Amino acid sequence: MISSNKNRNVLTLPKGGWEEDETLEDAAVRETIEEAGVRGELQGPKLGPYSFLSKRSGKCKAYMYIMKVEEELNEWPEKHVRVRVWCSLEKAINSCKWEWMKEVLRAKFGEA
Repeated sequence: MISSNKNRNVLTLPKGGWEEDETLEDAAVRETIEEAGVRGELQGPKLGPYSFLSKRSGKCKAYMYIMKVEEELNEWPEKHVRVRVWCSLEKAINSCKWEWMKEVLRAKFGEA
């Protein structure tokens, strides 16, 4: 599953920052609910770190998690600005804008 950015024109994996009072795992669960409207259980250890440049924050570091989705929400915080897309691994790799996210998918699941 991938989701769009806030402009709905770029497909990406759910991601975001973490608050000082939460763990990386808690942040991953929260961001996935906020951006993609799904809940589930994180599977295995975190992947990464992955480095990338952000227009807003400069150099950033991200960790990614695999989530077994257990619930798809009809309403979620960013539904009005994002689109949730269920797709094959091949489509996710081909559609995802950021190369570092494609690397995450390839490293974990192999080439599509």
